Amino acid sequence: MHSSWELVNSIASNGCVISGKVVNSVLSPGVIVEKGAVVRDSVIMNDTIIKSGTVVDCCVLDKEIEIGEDARIGGGKDNTPISWNLTRYLPGSRSLENALASRPGYR
Repeated sequence: MHSSWELVNSIASNGCVISGKVVNSVLSPGVIVEKGAVVRDSVIMNDTIIKSGTVVDCCVLDKEIEIGEDARIGGGKDNTPISWNLTRYLPGSRSLENALASRPGYR
């Protein structure tokens, strides 16, 4: 970790290089957060590089990727509910309740 880094309420695994700011996040081994980058409320998997000036907010990033300079990734605190048509995924059911009731171990 370098002199301009900040790690707040986060977990950084062995091998991480943090030169930017990491808040409420989990960094897997080998993650690099360059100077001026911000990672918030996110999980970053192994050997991922977050380039300078980038903001990663509310994301789960896969392993071995590189996010370029000055990128903006994620949506912040938007908790808008997603509407799913579950009958589409559970053929033959007329409702979620019927679909779940037909599954072994439900109730």
